[in-house]
Amino acid sequence: MEFPYASHFVQAGDLKIHFMKEGQGPPLILLHGWPQTSYEWRHPIRLLADRFTVYAPDNRGFGATEKPRIRITRELLARDVLAFMDALGLEDAFLAGHDWGGIIAFKVAVLAPRRIRRLCLIDTTTMLWPPWAAHAFWAN
Repeated sequence: MEFPYASHFVQAGDLKIHFMKEGQGPPLILLHGWPQTSYEWRHPIRLLADRFTVYAPDNRGFGATEKPRIRITRELLARDVLAFMDALGLEDAFLAGHDWGGIIAFKVAVLAPRRIRRLCLIDTTTMLWPPWAAHAFWAN
């Protein structure tokens, strides 16, 4: 897969995170859904980069981000986003999440509300996941 935007890596705590970056302006972080990667955002980035510096990271275990063999929880993934922001020197940011990226984004906003300028949740839930969605057992 070829990335349409500059591909970057940053060491965020104990995790090496891959991300795409484009644009100028206030920071906007886009969190992908399951089972996508940052590549999911390749078209919206074009529209958003006129107003924002857009960051589209691959979540832990997906895309080119490291895949440590540990139990993944919603809190761990949210803390990854905060570590990502710290590693890039972002005091705060706009945050958007699609699908399970929305679950992660919501948890980030709960853990660190002062760091999130605005929150956008797309086709997601915030607290519970239906029991038939066994792939997301970590969401509860």
